[in-house]
Amino acid sequence: MIAEIIPLLRLPKTLTYFDYKIPSTLEGNIKIGQLVGIPFRNKMVGGLVFNIKNSETDNKWKIKEISKIWNEDPELDENYLKLFKWVSEYFLTPLPLLAKTFIPLPPLRTREVKIKKKIPSLPPSISGKDVNGVKNILQGFHDSKNNIFLLHYQNKKNKTAIYLKIISEAVKKNKQVLILMPQITDIEEILPHLDYFFADKIALLHGELSKTEYWQEWQKIKSGKAMVAVGTRSAIFAPCKNLGLIIIDSEEASDFKQSDQNPRYDARIAAIELARLTGAKVLLGSQTPRIETYYKTKNSEIKILSENKKDNNNYLSVDMGQEIKKKNFSPFSSEIKNIIEKNLNNKKKSVLLLNKRGSSNMVVCRDCEHVFSCKDCGRPLVYHEDATKKLICHNCGYKEVASLNCPKCRGVSLKFIGAGTEKVEKEIKKLFPTADVLRIDKDAIIKEAGDVDIYIGTEFFIKNYLPQINNIDLVAIVSADSLIFRPDFRSGEKTFEWVTKIMNISDQKKSSFIIQTFYPDNYIFKLALKREYEIFFNEELTGRKNFKYPPFGKLIKLTYSSKNERMSNLEIFKVRKFLTDKFIDGMEILGDGEMEKTKQKFSSKIILKSSENFTSELLEYLKNLPDGWAIDIDPESLL
Repeated sequence: MIAEIIPLLRLPKTLTYFDYKIPSTLEGNIKIGQLVGIPFRNKMVGGLVFNIKNSETDNKWKIKEISKIWNEDPELDENYLKLFKWVSEYFLTPLPLLAKTFIPLPPLRTREVKIKKKIPSLPPSISGKDVNGVKNILQGFHDSKNNIFLLHYQNKKNKTAIYLKIISEAVKKNKQVLILMPQITDIEEILPHLDYFFADKIALLHGELSKTEYWQEWQKIKSGKAMVAVGTRSAIFAPCKNLGLIIIDSEEASDFKQSDQNPRYDARIAAIELARLTGAKVLLGSQTPRIETYYKTKNSEIKILSENKKDNNNYLSVDMGQEIKKKNFSPFSSEIKNIIEKNLNNKKKSVLLLNKRGSSNMVVCRDCEHVFSCKDCGRPLVYHEDATKKLICHNCGYKEVASLNCPKCRGVSLKFIGAGTEKVEKEIKKLFPTADVLRIDKDAIIKEAGDVDIYIGTEFFIKNYLPQINNIDLVAIVSADSLIFRPDFRSGEKTFEWVTKIMNISDQKKSSFIIQTFYPDNYIFKLALKREYEIFFNEELTGRKNFKYPPFGKLIKLTYSSKNERMSNLEIFKVRKFLTDKFIDGMEILGDGEMEKTKQKFSSKIILKSSENFTSELLEYLKNLPDGWAIDIDPESLL
């Protein structure tokens, strides 16, 4: 008998299955979905049994034999084998690489490792005014014939309570539940509540586990001992024995899409396919759903479960253009200065947020307009006014000592554009010299935030430190404008999401909220401050429809990288010409072929856009592109 085996290796795209003879000593013991040891290129590697054939192969070459069985029980059942194959075909990613990346191999020594968890805590209580709303949501979930739901929540505590109730009901029916969270910090937030109800019935899957820990947790899920599996995006492949429910929390988060390396895939799309295969329900949770997701609630593909809109709190938008007219050239409006001063007098804390590290976004020569750029990748360097006085590339990590002269014209008149966290820190210390100020970003990481008067931070600070800080009476976005001008079809969606998230943090802290902008009449800011998601959705949808962006079109991002600039140009030209000649009907080809240098490599992008599904002929062509090409199906961003 012959077994079709997928080696757990990084192989060329065209190689998938290999035939191996089942030796007489193992006949009857080899099962589909099993992990086995196979000889491959003069070494022993792991392989996944994908199929068993009764007939001998026609191959004239001598077929190697399976060496041993690594685990008696199959790692994947029929549904998960189908899921792996579907993900490989949909995202044009090699099946052996998927198997290598997501199926753990048994450790050499098996010993039980206990994973440290936080102390279990009671679930959050629901306020009296929200009780009926939560009951209606739960009733809507149970009564609907839909299998896919969107929980469009307003209150984070209510969301957690709804999750726990629905999970408990699934577990009582002996159904396993898979919970996907954007990041490990999100897992740590919900885990104490899950521990309170399910204790030793929980398994964790994420990138910070050791290989032994990961394999151990995988086995708990596979055996059915773990009824609740919690993990980041890769946990979508966890082999649940009797899956009844998939929860994807903060479904709008970009973390669910792996875009920066192979295998490129989207756990949200894979979850819908897994639900189709297993009959499980899918619950997507979000305060600011993706436009594509919310659109599906309008055509009944997804059943929406909504909380009532929150009341507007003390939210303020400040026009920085008017501040300049009042001769205030500081990064801070008079409103922020006044509240900080009041907070210092009342022993309250203030939080100032940006989405940029460094002292300034760019350094430009006033004489010749030369932009100080990275020598490796060409991106603008960010000036850091700390003890090192360095220019740093936030794209590839290149560093150089800041020069006093322009390298192009030797001029000394340099202009520092934009405000980063370091510049804000310097300015705030000038204004309030006696205040304790702490900056936290990826350039200034500390163990604990400590007890200070003013905190300055980026998204890194928001995610890892802000939830633990109390006694806050001001949360302010110092500069919100850079997000809305990103040249990407999701820029409006991401800006609305970011502003809403910080408003919600302000609500939780019961603090004032201020957003500073030169564009206070921009519809994104105005609607975010009013919490008018429905109106924002309709505005965004109109633009997406006009330009055939999702959900009205499909996108593929192709990126070619090579250390040789000439080779990169030739390859981009060749593929672009072929696509234009063969597949241009019904499809747009975007991108000007501009070459970028990133991490010692030259790269360029081609964007394919179509109002219909891409043809099988096109996908087959893309699948066979040579090494050096990265294929991103349904990209999260075009940048």
